[in-house]
Amino acid sequence: MRPLQRQHERSLLRKLFDECVRGEGHLVHLTGPTASGKSVLLGDFVSHVADSGARHLSASGSPSERALELGLINQVMDGAGLPPLSPAPEWDSGHPPEPLPPRVVLRLEELCLTLRDTAADTPLVLHVDDAHHTDAASAHCLLYVLRRLHRAPVMAVVSGRPFPHSGAAAPLGELAWLPHCTRIRLAPLDRSGVREIVSEYRAEADDQTVTDLVEITGGVPGLVRAVLDDRVDTSAGVSGRDRSTSRVRPGESYRVSFTEYLRRHDPSAVPLAKALAVMGESEPPEHSPLSTLSVLGDAETRDGLRRLRTAGFLDARGFRCPEAQAAVVDLMGPQERARTHLWCARLLHRDDAPVERIAHHLCAAEPEDQPWAVPILGAAAEQAMGRGEVGFAVDCLTTALACCDDEAARPRITLALAAALWRRDPSAATRHLLRLTRGSLVERLSACELYALVRGLLWMGHHAEVARVLSALPEPLRDPGVGGTALVVEARVTRAVCESTYPELSHLVPATDGPGPRGGIPAISTEVLRLKGAESLADVLGEGADRHAMVRAEEVLTNAGFGEHMVEAVFAALSTLVYADQLDRAAYWSQSLLGAADRSPLWTGQAHMMRAEIALRRGDLELTRHHARAALSSLPLPGWGAMAGLPLSHLLLVAEATGDRQEAAGVMAERVSEVVLRSRFGLHYLYARGHHHLNAGRDQSALADFTLCGELMVGWGLDTPSLVPWRGGAARARQRLGATDTARELVLEQQALVGPERHRTRGIALRDLAATLPPAERVPVLDEAVRVLDRAPDALEATRARLELADARESLGEAAEAAGLRERARRHRIGAAAPTAGDGAVPPAALPRAGSRIPARPTTAGLTKAETRVAVLAARGLTNRQISTRLHVTVSTVEQHLTRIYRKLSITDRRRITDVVAREHDMAL
Repeated sequence: MRPLQRQHERSLLRKLFDECVRGEGHLVHLTGPTASGKSVLLGDFVSHVADSGARHLSASGSPSERALELGLINQVMDGAGLPPLSPAPEWDSGHPPEPLPPRVVLRLEELCLTLRDTAADTPLVLHVDDAHHTDAASAHCLLYVLRRLHRAPVMAVVSGRPFPHSGAAAPLGELAWLPHCTRIRLAPLDRSGVREIVSEYRAEADDQTVTDLVEITGGVPGLVRAVLDDRVDTSAGVSGRDRSTSRVRPGESYRVSFTEYLRRHDPSAVPLAKALAVMGESEPPEHSPLSTLSVLGDAETRDGLRRLRTAGFLDARGFRCPEAQAAVVDLMGPQERARTHLWCARLLHRDDAPVERIAHHLCAAEPEDQPWAVPILGAAAEQAMGRGEVGFAVDCLTTALACCDDEAARPRITLALAAALWRRDPSAATRHLLRLTRGSLVERLSACELYALVRGLLWMGHHAEVARVLSALPEPLRDPGVGGTALVVEARVTRAVCESTYPELSHLVPATDGPGPRGGIPAISTEVLRLKGAESLADVLGEGADRHAMVRAEEVLTNAGFGEHMVEAVFAALSTLVYADQLDRAAYWSQSLLGAADRSPLWTGQAHMMRAEIALRRGDLELTRHHARAALSSLPLPGWGAMAGLPLSHLLLVAEATGDRQEAAGVMAERVSEVVLRSRFGLHYLYARGHHHLNAGRDQSALADFTLCGELMVGWGLDTPSLVPWRGGAARARQRLGATDTARELVLEQQALVGPERHRTRGIALRDLAATLPPAERVPVLDEAVRVLDRAPDALEATRARLELADARESLGEAAEAAGLRERARRHRIGAAAPTAGDGAVPPAALPRAGSRIPARPTTAGLTKAETRVAVLAARGLTNRQISTRLHVTVSTVEQHLTRIYRKLSITDRRRITDVVAREHDMAL
C-alpha cells in the first residue's frame, strides 16, 4: 500500500537518507495520530532502505511492555548484538534520576560505539516505532544515545503519537529541541487524499460525498476505509461502477474501527471519550458537550480533548457523527453509563449550569439518595411544563422522588408528579393522588396543594375522598382571606370548578368574599387568568352577566399563552364562549388550540372535544364525529373520568341526527359510570341519551332522562338552556305521550330563561315552542326561529326549523311556499354539510297539531323485504320511476308497495317514511 497524499514527507525521508549515505547523520521525529498513515509511510521508507543495501535496526514500544523497565532500549541493545541492560538498584519504580548512573552510562557509550562502527561500513537506519509507549527508563537512555549519534552516518527515526505534556514518556519530548532533529507531523487527509482512497475501491464519488467522508472521518485514512468497507458490504452483488458512495452511512466496520483507533490512540483518552459521549447523549442540542467539558474540565481534561480533536476523532462540537458517539456509549454497561451521567451532572452543578441541563443527566443516571438534586429536578420540571414537555417533567419528578430523603417534601413532589402525569394519563396520575389521601400524608400538604389535590380527585369522581380532604381542612385554612393571594386564588378556583362542574361538593369549599385578589398582581398573571377562566364559566352557567363572563374568557384566551399549566383555564374560557352561544369566537380560539404543536394527550384530547362541541352547535355533523373520535383516541375512555360524558354525547347526537343506528348502539354499549352523571358532563350525556330513546319510540325512557337532567340542573343551580335545553326534549316526549299542555308550559319556561344574545339557544326554544302550537300559530314562530338560527349560526337546527315550517305551511294549503322552503333547506344543507331527510338522515319527527295524541312510533318490523327496499329508497328522496329502475320493477309495483307501506306504518304522506326507516336498512339494497 503506497502512502496517500504523503509525497512531501516521503521525499523528505528519502532526501535525509541520501545525506546519511553521504556521511551526515540525521534524527527524524515522525508524529501523527493513530491511523494517520505513519505505518504505511515508514513501510515504504524501510523498503527503500532495504533496496539501497543499508542496514536497518528497529525497536518498538508496546502498551503491554510499558511497565517493563528498559524494555525498549534493550531491543536496540539486542539488535546491536550487545547484552541487555539491567535496572539500576537506585532507580525507584521506573523513574530514573538524573544524571544516569555511571554503570548505565558506560553501557550506553558501548552501544553508541557499536552503532558508529556499524555505520562506518554501511549506512544505518535506527527506527523506534510507537515511542509514546516506551518505559521511562528506556526513554532516558534512548535520548542519551540519540544526542551522541548526530555526527555519525546514522539516521534515527522515532515515530509515534504526539507526546503528552506530562507522563512517563515525557523525556522523549525533548527530541524536538535537538539541533539535528527534523520534525515531520502527519496531518489528517484533505479532500484529495480522501478521493484517492475512494478510487482504490473503484467507486465513484461526487464532491458532496467526499465532503461527507472528510466530515465523518476527520480525514483519518483508517476510518475512511472503514466507511468504504461498510459501503462495499451493503453493495454486495452490485457492479463496481454502480457502487456509488453518494450516500455515506457509517456502519459496523466504522464503529469497530473507531473504538479500536480510540484505544490505540491513548488508553487514557477512552474515559474522556466516554464522558463526552454520555454528556452529548443528554445535553440539549443547542449546547456543545465538547465546549462544556473544555470549559468546566481541569487542565488534563482540556489537554485530552485537544489531542482527540487533533487526531481527527472530534470536531468543534464533539463526535463527528452519531455512529461514533454510539460506538463509545456501547463500550459502557448500564452502571458505568449511570455513573458517568451522575459525574456530568455534578460537573455542571459545580459550574451553576442551567437546571435543565443538569436534570437531563440526573434523569439518565437514576440516582438515589442525592438530596442536592431534588430542587434542581423540581425547577427543571416546572420549566418543562411551561414549554409543554410533559414527558421530561415526569422524568424529572420521578427522579426527584428517588433522590429525596425528606419525608415532609415527598408528598409535594408526588403531587407535582401527578400534575405532570395528568397531561398524559389522568388515571395513572390519580393513583398518586389517592396515595396522598391516606394516613398523615395529606397533613403535610399546604392549603394550596390540598386544593390542587381536590381538583384532581374530582376529575375521576372520587367524591368521598374529596369530601374527606375538604372537611379535614384546618380551621385557619378555611378562611382563605388570611392565607395570602395564592390561597385565595386556589380556593376560588376550586369553588368555581365545583360550582360549574361538580356542584354537589361546592358547599364544602370555603367561600371568599370580595372581587378577587389584586394587591399589585398584574391582570394577566397566571393566578388571575386561572381565576378568571374558572369563574367566567361558573358565571355563564349560573346567574352572572354573560357580557362580563365573555370579556373575562377572551382575556384568558388572549393572554394565557396556551402553556400546559394553563390548560384548565383555557378550556374553561372556551366553554364560557360556547355556552354563551359565541360560537364564531369559540371556533377561532379552538382552531388556535389545535394548531399548537407538541401538546400533551390531555391538551390535544380536550382541544378536539371542544372542537366537537362547537361543530355540533354549528350543525357540522361530520366534523363533530371526527373531533369526538379524535378526542377519545387521545386518551382511553377511563382516563377521561367525568368528562367522558361529553364526547360520548357528541357521537350519540351525531348518530341520531344521521340515522346511524350502528354507531348509536356502539355508544350506548359504552359503560358510563356514576362519576359522569354527577358532573356537568353527565347533563350532556343524559340529553343525548334522551333523544336516542325518543327516536327509538321509547318515549317514557326519553322523558325519564330529560326529567333527570332537568332535576339535576335545577338542583345544582345550572338551569340555563344554553347548557342543555332539557325542557325542549321533555316537551317533545310529553307531547308524544299526549300531555300537550304540559309540554307547552315547559317550552314557555325554557323561552323565558333564554337571554336575548343567545341566538342558537333562542332559536331552539322557538322551534320547540312551535311544535306545541297549531299550524296557523306555528308559522310565525318558526319564521322567527329560522331567522335566529341563521344568525347563530346552526346549520342543522336551521334546516330542521325550515322543514318544520314547510310542513306547517303545507298543512295550511301553501304547497308552493312549502316546496320553496324545502328547496332552501336542501341548499342550506349542501352549503353547510348538515344532513336532512333524503340522505338517510333522521330529522326530528314532525309533530301533529296541538291537542292531538301522538301514537306510539311505528317501526318497519311489519314490512316485507320488498316493501322495506321501496321504503328505504323513498326515504332517500327517489321518485317512483327512479325506484322502479333501481329495483328493476314496474312503476305500478312501486305504487302498490307504497300503498301497503302507508297502511302498515299508519302514515298518509311520503315524507313521513323518513321518521321510521332507519339508515341500516340500506344494507338490504
